Amino acid sequence: MSQLMAASYVQSLVSELENAQSLVQMTLYCTRCGKRLVIDRKQPDVRYCGCKEPKPERESSDGWFPYMETDDVIIWRKEYKVGKGQYAYKVYGRYREVAASDFAAVQVDGAYRRAWDAAVAALAVVQRDVRGVPGQAVLHWEVLWPRLFANRDYVYVRRHKEFDITGKEPTKLPENPTYENNVHAKVKRKSLESYAKEGGGVVNNKLYIIVSKSCEHPDVPVTKNAIRVSEYWSHMVVKSLDGTDKPGMEFVLTYYDEPGAGGMPGGVAAWASSRAAPAYLARMRRAAADYRAWAAARRSVRSSASAVA
Repeated sequence: MSQLMAASYVQSLVSELENAQSLVQMTLYCTRCGKRLVIDRKQPDVRYCGCKEPKPERESSDGWFPYMETDDVIIWRKEYKVGKGQYAYKVYGRYREVAASDFAAVQVDGAYRRAWDAAVAALAVVQRDVRGVPGQAVLHWEVLWPRLFANRDYVYVRRHKEFDITGKEPTKLPENPTYENNVHAKVKRKSLESYAKEGGGVVNNKLYIIVSKSCEHPDVPVTKNAIRVSEYWSHMVVKSLDGTDKPGMEFVLTYYDEPGAGGMPGGVAAWASSRAAPAYLARMRRAAADYRAWAAARRSVRSSASAVA
């Protein structure tokens, strides 16, 4: 629970989105033509570099190398344990149709997680308001793994916090439309066009920060039913783009998940977990888009039950 859960550390993550945008600019754009570089495969609606010798500003930044690209999302990886083939991952994305508040809620609403995530074998809050900190909790999470492999389970402490952000103007479009400072130009351009139609003015946005780290807890001992993940940490920053109540958000997720647990060779586990990321992110995106309807239906059921009682 140490430094990763400290209030000062959570506060320091406010700049994570700006750092991710800088990482995009430095590692994913050709300095010769100003267009996007291909990572593993081309995505629709993105103008890619056609230079014979593409040249990014940097091949990597602080050890982060471009690794994978999927719909509206970029993934980098960084060697976390030198010489062991174990990597931390950084994910940066923008979703036009999803509200930041819903995307953040999906991360912390355990009941909804059990509803949309078929990989959840068990998920429960072990302790709330740990060390007297509101919103800081210890959780136990068991994840289903493929046949022939034991399930993996996590005991971790999680803390989340919201910040209000007020700005007079949204981020301006660059002069060169092929040299955007984000993941995909299309999302940002539509956001700015919408803003312009409404006449501009002050924009109130929200920033959500969610931090998790593996820990031990006496109420959740290791059992033979699952392999306990010895090291896990993540931090996610989510920000609304056009106001707190409107769709349109961006996020950055940085995480490490011990890959060598459960009898699966480290290299194979790392490949499996990283390659499963795009499908998992797509499911999370759909879940966030459906969250309000699910929450409203749940409130309606509770109200009906209360009325009958």
